[in-house]
Amino acid sequence: MELTYQSPLMPASYTALSADEMTYIDGGAIQIGSYLIEFHPENLLTAAVNFTVNFAQLMGKAALGTAVGGLILMHQDGLTLSQSVSYYWDGQNKAGKAATVAVGALAGWYGAMQAIQIYNTVKSIFIELKNAYAQTKANIAASQQQDAGITDPIVAAAA
Repeated sequence: MELTYQSPLMPASYTALSADEMTYIDGGAIQIGSYLIEFHPENLLTAAVNFTVNFAQLMGKAALGTAVGGLILMHQDGLTLSQSVSYYWDGQNKAGKAATVAVGALAGWYGAMQAIQIYNTVKSIFIELKNAYAQTKANIAASQQQDAGITDPIVAAAA
């Protein structure tokens, strides 16, 4: 191997390294026992967004469950919905009210994400059923053409 760092065209601090020695620049890795955990900086933003979204959903789900549970308990104690909300809100200081609004926003966000997920699921099922129906219709038409002995699709369309 030629030592290019001794060449007069290269800077004094240049060093030739093999590809194995350069892997840490791509993110590096940690080995724990027989497990190798690799880090890729290009995926850092995606991982951070996924963590934030999942954490917000977890907190929203917990907030929604706690709020509904509290309202059910207050209803069992004989309070109406408006009385329950008023009783809770009046018992909070400023920090508690701010936290309630923040947690309520998380609960609302969680509910909205669940609604969007349900909508997308129903929409994809509808599209799949529509495509299956269209394919079945095309298969029946092709079968009828074959039974009629028409092999040319232009002639079949004219008939």
